[in-house]
Amino acid sequence: MPVSPALTQLTGDTVSTHDRPDALREVVNEVIESQGGVWEFRVQLNRDLEDMPVEDPTKPWDEKDSPFVTVATLTIPHQASWVHQESDKVDDRLSYNIWHGLAAHQPLGNINRARNETYKFSADYRGKYNGCPMHEPRALSDLP
Repeated sequence: MPVSPALTQLTGDTVSTHDRPDALREVVNEVIESQGGVWEFRVQLNRDLEDMPVEDPTKPWDEKDSPFVTVATLTIPHQASWVHQESDKVDDRLSYNIWHGLAAHQPLGNINRARNETYKFSADYRGKYNGCPMHEPRALSDLP
């Protein structure tokens, strides 16, 4: 959840993407480059498996019973978050998967289990399409 004023003031704004394939990246980059940003990582705690089933994504979890709790804050200092063509060198080589991480933090529910295979398929396809296999960096120094 964005919490810094530079980001929250963008809520509800419409960005024209007509003839601008990178419009959203450009807008976000302007803010991050000039001011940085702060986000909170929030979760809902499951307090009752009957009322808050993990395997039924169609049943909303009532925020009155389980309000979102901030478990981490991510603060990014002002910097270029995206540079046309330069960022492509990194983006085209990396994949993202919610299953990367500690076993204790693995996602729950059948929807997330289905996403695991989808992420793998997507990364493999992108690697073949881009002519570059996906890389799994273990440290910042592994990034191009």
